[in-house]
Amino acid sequence: MVAVLPGEPQNRLQGLTTGVWNDHRYYAYISGQTFTILEGAHTLIQTIYDDNERHRLDAIALDETCGKIATCTAYEVRLYQPFERGGNSVEWSLQARFDISNASHEVAYSLSLFDTKTQPKCFWEAKLPNSARSAFISHDSAYIVCIGHFDQLPKVWRRLTYGHDEIRFDVGGKFLCLIKLPRSEDEEGRAAHIATITSDGQGIVWTVKPPRPRENPAQPCSAVINEFGRFDLEIKDRLKHVLPVDPAGSRPILSSFLDIFARDVAISYTHAGRVDFWTARVDLARQGVDWLSTCSTDTGIFDPALASGSVLKKAALVNSTRSQITIWDVGGSRLEFQEEYDGDAIQDLDWTSTPDSQSILAVGFQHRVVLLAQMRFDYLNKGPAWAPIREISIRQLTPHAIGDSTWLGDGHLVIGAGNQLFVYDRRAGSGESLMANVRLAHRQDGTWDLFEAVRKFNGPLPVFHPQFLSQCILAGKTRLVRHVLAALNKTLKYLVPGEPVDDYLSLDMRKFYTTCASLSRTSEAATNQLRVDPDGEKDDAEFSEHTASSINEKLVEIGISQLSGHEQIQLADMVDQMQLSWREINWAFHSNSQDMLVDFVSRQSHGKLLWEHARESGMFMWLSDLNAVKLQFEVIARNIYIESDVKDPVGCSLFYLALRKKGVLQGLWRTASWNKEQAATQRLLANNFEDARWRTAALKNAYALLSKRRFEYAAAFFLLADHLEDAAEICVAQLRDIQLAIAVIRVYEGDGGPVLRKVLQEEVLPEAAQQGNRWLASWAFWMLGHKDMAVRALIMPVYAILGTPCSPDLRSRFFLADDPALVVLYSQLRHQTLQTLRGASKVTPTLEWEFVLHSAKLYDRMGCDLLGLDLVRNWEFQQHTAAGFGGDVNPLKILRRRSSLIVDDMPSTSWKVEAQPGEKGKKARMSPAFEEPDAAALLDSFGL
Repeated sequence: MVAVLPGEPQNRLQGLTTGVWNDHRYYAYISGQTFTILEGAHTLIQTIYDDNERHRLDAIALDETCGKIATCTAYEVRLYQPFERGGNSVEWSLQARFDISNASHEVAYSLSLFDTKTQPKCFWEAKLPNSARSAFISHDSAYIVCIGHFDQLPKVWRRLTYGHDEIRFDVGGKFLCLIKLPRSEDEEGRAAHIATITSDGQGIVWTVKPPRPRENPAQPCSAVINEFGRFDLEIKDRLKHVLPVDPAGSRPILSSFLDIFARDVAISYTHAGRVDFWTARVDLARQGVDWLSTCSTDTGIFDPALASGSVLKKAALVNSTRSQITIWDVGGSRLEFQEEYDGDAIQDLDWTSTPDSQSILAVGFQHRVVLLAQMRFDYLNKGPAWAPIREISIRQLTPHAIGDSTWLGDGHLVIGAGNQLFVYDRRAGSGESLMANVRLAHRQDGTWDLFEAVRKFNGPLPVFHPQFLSQCILAGKTRLVRHVLAALNKTLKYLVPGEPVDDYLSLDMRKFYTTCASLSRTSEAATNQLRVDPDGEKDDAEFSEHTASSINEKLVEIGISQLSGHEQIQLADMVDQMQLSWREINWAFHSNSQDMLVDFVSRQSHGKLLWEHARESGMFMWLSDLNAVKLQFEVIARNIYIESDVKDPVGCSLFYLALRKKGVLQGLWRTASWNKEQAATQRLLANNFEDARWRTAALKNAYALLSKRRFEYAAAFFLLADHLEDAAEICVAQLRDIQLAIAVIRVYEGDGGPVLRKVLQEEVLPEAAQQGNRWLASWAFWMLGHKDMAVRALIMPVYAILGTPCSPDLRSRFFLADDPALVVLYSQLRHQTLQTLRGASKVTPTLEWEFVLHSAKLYDRMGCDLLGLDLVRNWEFQQHTAAGFGGDVNPLKILRRRSSLIVDDMPSTSWKVEAQPGEKGKKARMSPAFEEPDAAALLDSFGL
């Protein structure tokens, strides 16, 4: 089709323009003082004549966004705006005109940018060395490119600001971040709120409204940014940095509540290492924003170089040298992980979370990224709470260093290096796993899924897992353990190799949290736990020796996918620890079967008990009978002497002198004719050390031995001089053996002496406070006779009980310092004696509630969520009564059981029986021992 169009188009670079506006293709060209508009290539829309006949048109341009057309001569620019007429036809009319400032040759050449929404106004201008031949601007006005008449170099200009050249805000400190705030439920979905925070904790919030979809093509389209309000976080220390909480893996949440359960939007940290998580709520009614610190902790890391926070209140911090990373559970104020990376600086931290709320941290280095995943808390093997599960290296793919990395919502990791992007999905090959001792579920193509692996590492444990069973035993659930093992035996009988085992062994879930299995029920006697069946046949519901041997045989033959090889060995036969921790020592200390425990330790050492065996078992820490302590100490002394081939009495000197059996030691020296020290030692031991002269001689020998670094032998001579405190100090400071020091003291002076009290108060308790070791503190307080404080130490920080300033190190914040077994021991001890009752009465209901809830969370993190459910379902809280005179509570008021079962271990002057009504004028009599109340007063004892 051929069309005849008006005018001859100009032979110029910008004599023709085209564009798509309002779903139609338009063409426009200039011809002399007129320009013509076409729809398509043949339909004439409009011809517009310029009223300035002296100057012809030089250029024309069409804006596809709003449909405006601009024309210009050498001296003037004209703008034409479209408007609709009847019949869906469109015409253009003149909107505005303005002069070109550099039209005269006397003025320097320049580029000018105008705002044409209303009256045209120039807001940017740049001088040019020569006149521009043509210029183009991007659709978002972010870039301008121009070409001159006398060069071949296009010049590109990038826009730096959108608005005024300079905007000042009257706030203190420097700006640290930009954070998008969550929307409220009643907020229109089009607006967003952006906040910035300064180092002084002050901030500004802006309302941002993006352009609306255009209903009327003639209306201008633009974004609107207005100041919404200002705020002050009211913090004491200056902030080093504030950054948004990493949202990867989280779901958007609309909430109108401002509380600790709201989703965190920001994480801040100071130069001193204090970390805070913040949530915010936009209040449209009063044009303000409320901020709340949902949790915080002091990490003690000075001047962190990097930090990052996840939506699960986990924070990762990198030290100032970028060589060490620590991961904190800020909600629990607990250090979970610490690792040194020597020779490789940490560059980046990125969080994501799985659909079942498991955290994954990507730690970026120069050419590799290490993925750290949450692991279960493992108090049985003291395993790590975080572990590297995958390493991604790009060194073989590109020479560029990693610039940044980020998570996508589905677990894909994007790594940027140079001008390249590398995208890694959740699947990895079998050779990429860094967890060689864990059986991962592989697919048919040999790959494993990242989210499934993390769920295996930190999900709920199967009920037959050794950690779950050990926690059941500590919680007194021996009957439940027997049910689980009997069900496991039945399952293994018919298990085909390669098939998975049901995590709950088809057991009734009520068995795990019903009242009969609650924490308040004490464990059954050890003699009832195994029942021997001479015929070897037993019902599947019963657990016997035959059942145990059957399970062990099956575990050797069959691999269970939910357990690693090491865990199967633990399940078959719990591996003995090299040295019992203070947790096990505490349980043995409060046991009523210490004779059986001593016999067990002796059998484990094959009847040759040495000090190494006693220290490993903690025997002299948990033995309460002093006669038994001295008996076992003498057994060790005798075995030390017998064990050596040359029969050297030096090794057993400390033990016999602690027992005050100098005569036995003299007899041993008489047979040591081979020893060059025999004669001198015999002459010295023959003297009476009640005489001050010979005590001085023993002291001189002790100091001489110290100079020769024969520390244990020097401690023996200090005992010979009756300097028990010096001997104990050598054991603690030089031998680094606090157990040996306490054992020597107990044998030499008993349990109530001043030296033992001093060692416990000046060595043991400060160490417990420094490490956050509540087991050690509880044992020490009990040994000191402060049973009330021993109970409180299980539930409160040690330094808070001591009442002295303390600066705990990082070990006290480590997750292993917590232990859910603390709540079990607390529940058993608090009703044992009147002193423990008094200690429990000083624990506030809020503190007790937080302690129980914290222990339940620990069970959940360990994979023993069923035990956590049982704990919160069956816990009995203490009855609290008003304090009497002097601030003390009568322990009898908070009893939950018959008071005749409570041991009265309080001194007679420590509390008084209250006067009965009607006897106010009489003096209350003192009760030297607790008496069984009569029936009329029984209800009073229960606080009813």
